[in-house]
Amino acid sequence: ISGETRSSSSTVRISEKSLELALSIPEEISTESIAPIKISTQNLNGKFVPTDGQLKIYPLEVPEILFRKRRWQEPDQFIYTEKEYRRLFPYDVYKNEDEYINWAVQDAIVDVAINTGESKSYVAEALKEAKAGKYKVVFVTDEEELETLGFFTLYDPKADELPLPTLLSHTATQGNLEPGQTYRIDINTTVKEVWALYQLIRSGKNLDARWIEAKKGSQQIEIPVLDDYRGNVEWQLPTISPNGST
Repeated sequence: ISGETRSSSSTVRISEKSLELALSIPEEISTESIAPIKISTQNLNGKFVPTDGQLKIYPLEVPEILFRKRRWQEPDQFIYTEKEYRRLFPYDVYKNEDEYINWAVQDAIVDVAINTGESKSYVAEALKEAKAGKYKVVFVTDEEELETLGFFTLYDPKADELPLPTLLSHTATQGNLEPGQTYRIDINTTVKEVWALYQLIRSGKNLDARWIEAKKGSQQIEIPVLDDYRGNVEWQLPTISPNGST
C-alpha cells in the first residue's frame, strides 16, 4: 500500500424524463434501396437503454404549388382569408404552408413495434411500393410516452415524376466524351411551364445559347460534341417561370 489516494467523479444530469430518443434518417431514400432508420434510446448520461416503442411512418400531403420564397416576415395579422389571398397571389406563401413540418399527415403506411434491445434500426420494406413524396417518421415509447420524429423524401429513380414541387431539375451524361458523340441533359419540372436559357461556355465565351421551353414533366437536351469543344466546356441553365421563381 503506497498511501496514494485516487478519486473519480461523474456528472449526473437531472430531468423529469429519464430517457432521450433520437432518429437517424437519410434526407432522401430511394424506392430501389431502402436505407435503414436508426433509433437511439439512452439515459441522460448517454448510456444505452433497451426500450420498447412503436415506429410509424406517415406520408404527407405535398402541395401542388411551387411557392415563391417569402420576401417578408410572416405577418401576425391577416386581412385576407387564405382563399382570397390565393386568388390574388397564387404563388405566394400565405402563412407557413411552404414548410413541410406543417403539411397535413395521411394514414400511416408503417406501424411496427420495436425493441431497441433487439434491434436499433428498421428497414421499411413497405416504402418500395409507396408513392414518392415527403414522409414523417415517429417513434413513441410504450412506458414514458416519449416521442421523437424525423422527415425524409422518398424518390423513385426510374420515374419521370418528381417527388416534390420543383422548378427545374437536371441530370447529365457522366464521363468524358469525344467529338462525334452526344452529350445529354435530362431536365424535369413540376410547373406548367418554365423557360431555361441554355448556355454552352468555354473560357468565358458563349459557344451556344438558346431559350428552352420546358413543359411539366421530363425532356432531354442533346448537345453534339464538336472538335472545337476540346479542352472542356461548361453549360448553364438559368430559369424563369410564370410564378417568378428563378
